[in-house]
Amino acid sequence: MDVGTFGEIVFETSRTRIRTFDEFKRSSKARFAEHAVTGKKPVLEFLGPGLDEVSLQMMFAESLGVSPSGEIDAVRKVLASGEAKNLVVGGYNFGRFALLSMEEDWQKFDGKGRLLVAAVSIKLKEFA
Repeated sequence: MDVGTFGEIVFETSRTRIRTFDEFKRSSKARFAEHAVTGKKPVLEFLGPGLDEVSLQMMFAESLGVSPSGEIDAVRKVLASGEAKNLVVGGYNFGRFALLSMEEDWQKFDGKGRLLVAAVSIKLKEFA
């Protein structure tokens, strides 16, 4: 069952594979200009909405049917492309977002040094 997508990255749960995320956070802001007024408090002028930002953490584990190193490579490929991708979660399309950064946490290895479990945190910014 598909949970969502970010471009070619599919978040899913099935009997053989679990590739999901947690700690999904979305931040929205308004843009204002501040104008100085002599002898008075500054005046704010609403300029419009700002660009949304999203952060989330993905967990990749061999025991959950995915290759942590392969999944990390796929995320790195999206980061290196600089392309904006659609972010869809639970059927809701948040719009197009660019992948700004990723942070890898390599957590467990087997006796031969092969990566078994990794967490990847990503930061996205709306691409208007």
